[in-house]
Order: sequence, then structure tokens, then C-alpha cells
Amino acid sequence: MPERLLGVIAEYNPLHNGHHYHLKKAKAETNADLVLVAMSGNFVQRGEPALLNKWMRTKLALQAGADLVIELPCYFALQSAETFARAGIGLLNVCGINCLSFGSESGDLATLSRLAEIIDNPETQNTIKTTLSSGITYARAVQTAVERNNLSSASASRLMSGANNILGIEYIRAARALGANLDFHTVLRTGPGHHSTEPHAYGSATAIRQAVQQGRMKDACKMLPSGVQATFFTALDEQGPVFISNFAQIIFHKLRTSDAEQLRRLQSISEGLENRFKNHAWTTNDLYEFLRLVKTKRYPRTRLQRILMQLMLDFENIPQPKTYTPYIRVLGYTAQGRSLAKRLAGGKIPVIFSPAKDANRLDITARALLNLDLRAGDYYSLATRKPLPMELTLQPIEG
Repeated sequence: MPERLLGVIAEYNPLHNGHHYHLKKAKAETNADLVLVAMSGNFVQRGEPALLNKWMRTKLALQAGADLVIELPCYFALQSAETFARAGIGLLNVCGINCLSFGSESGDLATLSRLAEIIDNPETQNTIKTTLSSGITYARAVQTAVERNNLSSASASRLMSGANNILGIEYIRAARALGANLDFHTVLRTGPGHHSTEPHAYGSATAIRQAVQQGRMKDACKMLPSGVQATFFTALDEQGPVFISNFAQIIFHKLRTSDAEQLRRLQSISEGLENRFKNHAWTTNDLYEFLRLVKTKRYPRTRLQRILMQLMLDFENIPQPKTYTPYIRVLGYTAQGRSLAKRLAGGKIPVIFSPAKDANRLDITARALLNLDLRAGDYYSLATRKPLPMELTLQPIEG
């Protein structure tokens, strides 16, 4: 019988009880032999550094049930939900997964699939483009377009307001766009919402990050699976949590020394947004205040944060990739996962175990993307209590 490989796209920022529940339930319900996780590295899709570095988060994922963790390249992790999803699906598809599982607020795979189909309709896409010109966010433009396709306003609002629902829809759309023949599986989200700060047993990653930032370690502890708590708190003791404010000086330096043309070269910059950045670069030294000043209805904070991270990491100098799968960077594995990783190394996509040894297998564009991953790791190290080893020298961890 063919091997059943389950894929998960995640950030685990940090891994909590809900993630653990999802991994166990998804593996059982899909009869998976192995679980592959494509995970963001040291910077995540909402435009922030991860609370813990990617190696600690990989260790947590392996302890919670993953068999193989690969890195979603930083270039794709710091992009829109659509690009993030396509990169994740592309990577897992070339790894040979049969099924992809995701958590959702609705737990209704049929309706989410229908929404994906509606959004891909050319008429819907035209409506989205037209609606965007009125100055609203992309998410609101999609919701408006969906409402015009015979889905009630209440239903569309409910479904499109769920962060996990939105990503699930994007995963389904990505598979269709890339020709990935995958089964999809969803697990109903348990507990408070994605952005809730309530210290619930199934509390969100947001709630854990806030609890850590405020020193409420008991609250953080009860939201973590018992099997990962020791690793989590050891990581905090040794390296400390990392927040976007840790990079304020670097970000303001880049803002104040970059001209408008440099800012315009960032793909996420449009409609004169570079001028808002330059106008407020000298207004304050407080990064959160800067974000408040620049934020508009069209440009929510998460998009602005992604742009700042892109600026800090020199995205403007990176050639636009022609593929979502430039390489497979292995972050960690179990014994079974290691066997799979070795099999993948015999395929067409370069597999990176050690950047120092394997980078010579990459073409120019892929090398630029890997160098970005390395740079992101070394920048991240500036915010930890003691320097992490050079990213170039690091190899997969074993769980």
C-alpha cells in the first residue's frame, strides 16, 4: 500500500494545545504514515520575528507529532496569504504529500472549497480589482466579491473573518493553480479565536505571546502541551523571547537612509505608500507609534510590518523567483522523517541539509533566496540573549 504522507503548513509561533490537537486528529483521521510540516523560519507571515527561533520551534513540532519539518523560505513567508499558501503547497507537493490538513473556524471543507472556486472565477477577480480601487483592504474586497456571487452577506462575513478559514481557502486555491492533486482535510478550531488574548486551555498563539511579553508565565504554560513545556521554557531562559520592537533601531536606520526609489522597489509597496513611510520616518523613535501613524484602512498593520521586515532584510535586491520550490531546506526530522528526507534528496529539487555544503547545487536565483534565509537567521540572532550559531553552519536537528 502506498505511503500516506500528510502535509501541514504552519508557523507554530509558538506551538500550542490547539496545534497539538490538530496534528493528532489530522494524522488519525487521514490514516497518515508521516506528517510533513512546511514552517516559516525566523520571521512570520504577519510581519514579525517569531517568538522563538526556527530551530526551537522545529524541536517543538517534532515533540508534538511532526516527522519532517522543512523551511518555507523567508521570501515567501513574508508575503500575502496567497503567496504564502502557494509556496507552502508547492513545497509539500514536491515532497510527495497525498493530503493537506489545516485548522479552520468553520470546520466545513465543502463550503471553503466552494468559496475557493467562487474567488477563482474571472468575474469575481474583476470585482475584486474594481473594489480594491475604492481604497479598502484586499480581505474586504474579496468578501464583497463573494457576497455578489449568491453567498449571503452574513455567511461571507463570518467565513472571511476567520484567519484560518482564509488560509484554508488559499491552500485550496493554490493546489488548483499549481495542479497539485491533493486531498484536503480540516479540523474545527477549538477554543477562542485566532486573535484572542484570553488565557484559555486552547488559547491562541497571540495569547501566549502576550502572556510571555507581560511575564505571565503561568498563563502561557496552561496553553502549551505538556510534552513541549520544558523545551519552550528552556528556550525562553536561554535565548529570551523576540519581538518586532527588538529591531526598531535597525528598521528606523533603514527607513531614514533609504530613498523613495529603494522603497518603491519592494514589491509590496504601491500607490505612493513609500511617501507615507518617508514622511513619518523622523516623526517618532517608537516603532509601534510609527505603525499607528502609517496605518490606513487599505494598509493594515500586518501588511505594513511585512514591508518593514522586507526593507530590513533587503528584499529589493532579490530577483523575483520563477518557482515556489527553489529548494527544500530541512530543519529537523524523526528517524522516519530522516529516511524520507534522504529519499527526497534523490529528486529534482535540491535538498539543503547544510547550507555550507549544499548551496553550490543551487542556481543564481535559488542561491539569492537561500542567502536571504541565512541573513534572516543572522539578523534574528541580534535580538537573542546570546548569539545563535552562524546560520550558514547549522544542520537539521533530530527529534
